[in-house]
Amino acid sequence: LPPVLAEWASLTALTIYLESSFRHDYQCAGQISLTKKLSIGVLPKLLAIGSVTKLLRDREDFLDMAITSGPSMLCLDVQWGNHFPCANSAATAAVVKHILSCCKGKYISIHELSSWTRSGCQQLARRLSTRGSDFASNSVPDLLSQRLGRQRKQTLHVLSFTKKASATCPPHLHRQDERREQSLAVAETFIALFLTAILILTGNYGSGVLVLLTGITRTLSRSVVLERPESYLASDDEQRQRCILAGAHENASTWYLFLGDVSLIDTLLIKPMVIVPPNQSRYLILSFALIHVLQLLLITYVASQKQWDGVCLLLLVLLAVAIEKTLGDTRHAKEWLQASGYECETVTCEFAGRHDLMGAVQCIAGGKETAWMDKVLQIAKRRTVW
Repeated sequence: LPPVLAEWASLTALTIYLESSFRHDYQCAGQISLTKKLSIGVLPKLLAIGSVTKLLRDREDFLDMAITSGPSMLCLDVQWGNHFPCANSAATAAVVKHILSCCKGKYISIHELSSWTRSGCQQLARRLSTRGSDFASNSVPDLLSQRLGRQRKQTLHVLSFTKKASATCPPHLHRQDERREQSLAVAETFIALFLTAILILTGNYGSGVLVLLTGITRTLSRSVVLERPESYLASDDEQRQRCILAGAHENASTWYLFLGDVSLIDTLLIKPMVIVPPNQSRYLILSFALIHVLQLLLITYVASQKQWDGVCLLLLVLLAVAIEKTLGDTRHAKEWLQASGYECETVTCEFAGRHDLMGAVQCIAGGKETAWMDKVLQIAKRRTVW
C-alpha cells in the first residue's frame, strides 16, 4: 500500500470523526428528549461517548448547558407577552425540520401577498384611517410601494398542531417492540464480534478493537434509564390553545409560529422533556468514561500508522455515515410525533419586513397586547394599527 494513500485514508477518517465534535452535547440532548433513550451511532464520533458520560454524571445540569452548545431559539409568547430561550432547542429544531420537509402546506410569496393587499385596498384604507392618523394621509398602494422598495424579506412558517389520536399503545404492540429490540441487540452483538474477528485476524488491530468498543457501548447504552417528567404532554392551563413565535434571535429573517394544543407546545418549547434519575450506576458512568478515553487512543493510534488499518477505519467510517444518511437525521422527530398522536398543518408566508410579519402574528393571535414584540420592535405608534 503506498504510504501517501495510507496516510490520506487515516487523516480522512480522523477528519470525519472530528466533524462537528463541538455539537455532540447539543445533539445528545435533542435525541434523548425525543426518544427517552440513548442512541449510540453505528460508529460514534469522537466526544460523543464523552457526552453520554456528562449526561449521566451531571443530569439536568448537562441538559441545561447542552442547549447553549448549538443553535438556540428565542421564544416570544404572543398571549402572555414574555420571552425566553427554548428549553429543548435541539428537539424543536429536529421537529420543525421534519415537519417542513414532509408537510407541504400553502406557500404565499411577497408578490402574492402584495396583490391580495391591493385587491382590498379600500377596506384597508378605512381601517388605517380610523386606527392611526399617521396612516391617514397615505394610500395603501403608496404604503405597499414603500415597503417593497426597501424590503428585507422575512419568512414566517405557521405550524398548527392538533391532537389526532390517543398516544396509548396496545400491550401486544409493546411486546412486539421489545422482542424486536432484543433481536436487534443480539444481531448487533454477533455482527460486532464477527467484524472484530476479521479485522484482528487480518492485522488491523486498531479498527478491530474500535468495532468491539462500539458494540460494548451500544450494549451498555441499553441499561441507561431515562424517564419522562409528570408535566410531559400535560398542562394545567385552562387555555387549551397556545401561540408562541420562535426564531434564532431578535434579528432573525426566518420565524416559526407554533399554534394549537397547549400540551405539546409547552412540552416542546418550555418544559423539560426528559429527566435522568439520580440512581445511575457509578460503574456504568466509569465504563463510558473509560471507553471514551480508549476510543481517543485507538483513533490516534490508527491515524498515526501508514498501513491498511487506516484504510479499514475509513471504510468503517464511510459505512457508518452512509447508514446515518439512509436513516435520516429527523427520524426521531417523526417517530416522536407519531407516538405522541399529533399532526401538523403548515402555511409559509413571505413578508417585506419585520413589522409586517409581527403585525400578521398579532392578527393571528387575536389579542390586543403587544408587549411580546418589545424585544424585536421598538415601541412606536405604528404598532397600534394592528
